[in-house]
Amino acid sequence: MEKLGMVQAITSKTMVPLSLVISLIGGGGWLTTVHSTVQKNNSDIQDIKAEKKDEMNILRDINKRLSRIEGKLGIPE
Repeated sequence: MEKLGMVQAITSKTMVPLSLVISLIGGGGWLTTVHSTVQKNNSDIQDIKAEKKDEMNILRDINKRLSRIEGKLGIPE
């Protein structure tokens, strides 16, 4: 193996570690993308939960008002 200053030349023996490094870099990029997607989905889920909670409160209010109207009209449940 020849030395080029402080850097050793790339030979067939260094190809396996080099391909491993490339794979690890690719895997790291993929994990970063997956993490970003999960964070976005988590944010979207939290927004949907908040909207659902607001809608449930509105439905409870409508149900209470409807029950009062039915009671005043004498409509049995």
